[in-house]
Amino acid sequence: MIRSTFFLLVLLVSFSSCDTDDEVAISDFEIAKSKWKNLQFKDYTIQENTSCFCGGLLEWTTKVINNEKDTVYFDDSKLYKGQTYQMVLDGAKTIDEAFDFIEQFDVTTVYSFEVVYDEQFGFPKSIFIDDVENMADDEIAYLCSNFTPTK
Repeated sequence: MIRSTFFLLVLLVSFSSCDTDDEVAISDFEIAKSKWKNLQFKDYTIQENTSCFCGGLLEWTTKVINNEKDTVYFDDSKLYKGQTYQMVLDGAKTIDEAFDFIEQFDVTTVYSFEVVYDEQFGFPKSIFIDDVENMADDEIAYLCSNFTPTK
């Protein structure tokens, strides 16, 4: 009886301690989002870059005031085929919007979805998406850097 109870306990601990990749990713997400929320930044600037084999403006700085996009700064000469300021502003994301994107993204529709979080502030530093395994030029990366609180 004692032996079978001990064996059952060992099995339960073994199975409960095994994490799948999804559970680890969710845990990283929750830790990072909690860190970000606890810091309560409402006003900041952040540089955003898109890395892909696609057209359009791929780099800008977003100014956020009271958790809302206020202004985007970029090199006008890099606008692409009819792209406008409003299109760039609409495409820019606040950090809260980046967390929403990650949380709502259906990872079962792509080959790979990886996120790296800033250790100090918790915001997503990079989001990497690879749609199809072994297909060239389908990957896209969203990068955030130069985070600066403004208040």
